[in-house]
Amino acid sequence: MAVKLHLSSCILCSAEIATLSQFLANDPVLVERVSVQPSLSNNHVIRAVKPVVSHLRDVSSGQIRRIIATFLPPQPRLAFQREVASTEAWPRSYSAEDFNISIQLDRGASRRDSLQLIGFVTHRGSSLESLQGIPVVLTSQKHTVYKQNIDELGNFVFSSISPASYTLELQLPDCTIVIEQLPVALQD
Repeated sequence: MAVKLHLSSCILCSAEIATLSQFLANDPVLVERVSVQPSLSNNHVIRAVKPVVSHLRDVSSGQIRRIIATFLPPQPRLAFQREVASTEAWPRSYSAEDFNISIQLDRGASRRDSLQLIGFVTHRGSSLESLQGIPVVLTSQKHTVYKQNIDELGNFVFSSISPASYTLELQLPDCTIVIEQLPVALQD
């Protein structure tokens, strides 16, 4: 009740709540939709606050969206292959909006205990060349950071990486596609 009372008298807070409500409009976690009407007693403040609110909206709309990629489970196997149990789930495929990302894990050529992560990125409606130069960042919980760029064929390669749980990010101009908890481990 105290919050609603405050929002009825404070134009800045009510504008902030309106902007937040608009931003969270499609969030399924949001339980209650808040609609706030500015107080009529503070109309003289609206003219002074309008440029500030406009600036805040411009700044918030300029932020880069983070899109979490969805893991696509492997296709069913043929009947004679079902008996072969595989503990590793490689290659892996992910989807995020119009992007598809395929990732393969191989042993590194330089050392027996190093690994190599190979990726292939496609974007529906775009050529592979249009993806060239997009930064790909691989980070671990130990704050290890590897950086690569997508080549002209849509590929990226991280050589000589250590086993760990990683986060992979494709840093596009208007959004960042994120693959979380990518388990990279040596397999026998």
